[in-house]
Amino acid sequence: MRARDPGDMVSASFASSVSGPADVLQWRARYSGDARAYTFLDGGAPGSERHITYSELDRLVRGVAVALSKFDVVGERVIVLAHPGLSFIAAFLGCLYAGATAVPAFPPRPGTHFDRFVGILRDARVKVVLAEDHVEKAVRKGKMLPADFDDLPWVCFEACAPVHASEWRALPSKAGALAMLQYTSGSTGSPKGVMVTNENLLHNVEMIRAASGQKFDEGCGAMWLPPYHDMGLIGGILHTIYVGMPTVIMSPTLFLRRPLVWLETITKYRVTNSGGPNFAYDFCVSKTTSEQRAKLDLSSWEVAFCGAEPVRAETLDAFARAFEPAGFRRTAFLPCYGLAEATLMVSGGPRATGGRILRVDAEALGKNRIVRSEARGAARLVGSGEVAPGAIVKIVDPATRRVLEDDRVGEIWTSGPSVARGYFGLESESQMVFEQAIDGDPSGERYLRTGDLGFLREGELFVTGRVKDVLIIHGVNHYPQDIEGTVQAVSPKLRAGRGVVFSLERDAEERLVIVQEVEGETEDPTPLLHSIRDAVADEHGVPPHTILLVGRNSIPLTSSGKLQRRDTKQAFLDRSLPAVATWTRPLTKRQNSLPADTAPHTWLADDTLAPDVEPNLDLADPASIEAWIIHQFVDKLGIPRTDIDPERSFAQLGLDSVTALAFISELEERIGYVLGSELFYEQPTIRMLARELARGRELTPRAPTR
Repeated sequence: MRARDPGDMVSASFASSVSGPADVLQWRARYSGDARAYTFLDGGAPGSERHITYSELDRLVRGVAVALSKFDVVGERVIVLAHPGLSFIAAFLGCLYAGATAVPAFPPRPGTHFDRFVGILRDARVKVVLAEDHVEKAVRKGKMLPADFDDLPWVCFEACAPVHASEWRALPSKAGALAMLQYTSGSTGSPKGVMVTNENLLHNVEMIRAASGQKFDEGCGAMWLPPYHDMGLIGGILHTIYVGMPTVIMSPTLFLRRPLVWLETITKYRVTNSGGPNFAYDFCVSKTTSEQRAKLDLSSWEVAFCGAEPVRAETLDAFARAFEPAGFRRTAFLPCYGLAEATLMVSGGPRATGGRILRVDAEALGKNRIVRSEARGAARLVGSGEVAPGAIVKIVDPATRRVLEDDRVGEIWTSGPSVARGYFGLESESQMVFEQAIDGDPSGERYLRTGDLGFLREGELFVTGRVKDVLIIHGVNHYPQDIEGTVQAVSPKLRAGRGVVFSLERDAEERLVIVQEVEGETEDPTPLLHSIRDAVADEHGVPPHTILLVGRNSIPLTSSGKLQRRDTKQAFLDRSLPAVATWTRPLTKRQNSLPADTAPHTWLADDTLAPDVEPNLDLADPASIEAWIIHQFVDKLGIPRTDIDPERSFAQLGLDSVTALAFISELEERIGYVLGSELFYEQPTIRMLARELARGRELTPRAPTR
C-alpha cells in the first residue's frame, strides 16, 4: 500500500504517532510497505544492486530485536560492528526496536581501530556485541580482547533470522530515551560518547528536511558516507526513512577507490539529494577525465550538501567548472555546519542558493574582525547556511562569555531540541560543554559550546576555525594531543609534553606537521625521524608531511607553562625554530612540497626515481609482483624508489586511506581483477601483498569501466 498524500506526513496524526526512528520505520512499513527504502551497490558492477522495501526491512529489524531481547538489553548499550550496508542498517535499527541504546563503531582489526574499540567497550559499559559473523570470528580468532571481556556475549547478525519477526513485541518509544551513543572521532585515548535521544534524532532530521527543501515521499538519495558517524548515519540512513526518499547506498571504500561510481549512480538513478565533505568534491575533480565526465548527466542533482570539514570556495568553483557540462548546477551546492554534540545539523540552506561567498580583509580576519573587501588577496569565506529552524546560535567571546557584535568572530554556541544530553558517564565534562550560560542573558538558556569559531551575517553562519586545535583531515577529527603522545612515546630522547602538532593547508588539502623537542645531541637523527613517521602513520592513519626536531626550550610556552601551538606554527612558517633535524615526505607527482618561502630547512628526502621501464608481471611469481607494484608506486604515485621498503606498511609509505584506495583502483584496472580493499588491510605491506597474490588467491574479473 502506498503512503498517503505527502501532506499527511506533517499532519498532527503522524507527529503524534512517532517518538523515535523505530516508530518511523514501523509507520513506513504499515503505510508504504511496498515502497523501496534502500538500494545497495555491491562492488559497483552492473547487476550487483540489491533492493529492500520498508516491509522487508521491518521484518529483518524485528528479527534482530528478537535475538537481542534474549539478553535483556532494554536501556542497555549494544555495540554494533558491521560494515556499511544492509547489515549495519538492520543491526542499528534492531537495537532501537529492542529498546537498547545503539553504539555504532567501525569493525576493528589488529592494529587498526582496535584500541579505540576496546576504549568504547569500557566507556559505554557495553552489555552485548552485535556483529557480522566474520567480524566476530576475526576478533575471537585473534584473541584480541582483554581477558575481562571473555564473558561478553556476542550476537551474530546472520543468526538474526527474519522468520522470528513475529515473536517481536513492540516497546513504547520514549522521546527522551537514549537512542544511541555517538562516539566522537579522533581521540582514541579518551573516547567520549555523545548521548543522543529519540527526540534529538527526530528533531534533527526534520531540520535537515526543512533546510534542504526536501518534500516527503519525493526525490532520490545517494550515500557513500561511513554510517559510524553522524553525517552518514543521520543525514543519510535515518533521514531516508523519515522523508520516505529511496536512497542508493554504496560503501565508503567503493567511493574512495573510484569516485566516478558516485557520479554514475547519480546519473543512473536520477538522484536529487547527495553530498559529502569538501575533500569529496576535490577528489571527484582530480580523479575523473573529461571523457568520463562527458558520459554523465547530473541535471537531476538538486541538493549537493557539503560539510564535515571547512568548505572552500575554490573547491565549489572547481567542481562546478568541471561538471557543469554534465548538467550540474552551481546553485545545487548546500554548504552546512554541524557536530555530533548537536546530533548533526546546526545550519544549512536555503536550497538553490549555491552557498554564499563573502570576501573579507584577511588581516582583519586574523584579528577576529569582519571587514568586507574586494581587494586582491581578500579571504573568500563560504557561508554554512542559515541557522536551522528550532536551533539558536549565538556568537560568544569565550573569555567574557558575552555575545559579540555581528562584525566580530567568536565561539559558536547553540541550543535547541537537537542538542544532545551530554557525554556518557562524564558529568563534569558534560556540564562544561553542554550547560553553559551567556553572561548577561536573563533567559537562563543553556548552550552547547561547539569549540568552533565563526560569525553571523544577515542570518547566515560563517565558520572560520577552531577555538581548540583540532585537525580535520579528509573529514576526520584528529586531536593534536593524541598524535603528540604517540610521537613522544617513540623514544626517551623526545621530551614529554614538549611537542606540537598542527596542519598546513597546501593545494586544497591539510598536511600534518610535527615539531618536537629532543634531549641532547643525536649523532644520526634519521632512524628517530623514521620511527616517528611510522608510529604516527600506523596509529592514526595520517602520514606526516613534515617532522622538525628542535632543541630544548625551543617551543614557545605561556607564562603558566602551556604549549603555544599557534605561536609554534607561526615560528615554523617564519623559519625561526632552531632545527636539530628535519624530515619531509618526498615530493610525488600528485603532491607539491611546501613552498620555498615556508620551507625552514633542508629536507632529508631522496628524490631518486626508478627507470621508466615497467617490469613484466607474472601473477605466479611473488618477486615479479613485488617489483611490479614497486614500479607502480614510483611511476603512478611518484614516490622515490629509494624511499620504498617492501616490508614497510602502506601507511608508512605515505598512503593515507584515500590515496591507498585510489591506488587499489588503479592496480585493479591495470591487472583486470578486483583485489578488494580488505586485501590491503590484511596484507599491509608490498611484500605481504605480493606473496598473497602469488599464493593463488581467487580473483574476480573487474567489470569494464563505463
